[in-house]
Amino acid sequence: MLPNILKTARGNLFPNNIQLGPGKAPPSTEEEISTIKRACAREIRLSLPRSMTTVLFPDHHAKKINKEDVTANMEQQIETELLERLFHDAYLNKHLVINLLELVLCSIFPELVSESITPDNNE
Repeated sequence: MLPNILKTARGNLFPNNIQLGPGKAPPSTEEEISTIKRACAREIRLSLPRSMTTVLFPDHHAKKINKEDVTANMEQQIETELLERLFHDAYLNKHLVINLLELVLCSIFPELVSESITPDNNE
């Protein structure tokens, strides 16, 4: 059943079997990898509201240091703690992929979403 659903979804999303082009080549040098990690850390930092950064990085806001140093320290901390430790956990990555796949499939096919059963309050 699932292969038929995926085949139908592919036919609807990519009519006439349109090719999306060649895939991106993985980074070949350590410098490229570190550049990508820094860019990810910067985007994560920029997506966080200021109130959240004060909670997540209280040491950086308490110190009276240069703003560029604060942002560089935050990005370094995001890069080392989040990107290196968190996403190198195979068990966590497996669950992340499964949850993302479930989210995508439930967005495409809303009838797959099961509603939670609530207890009857009249008892």
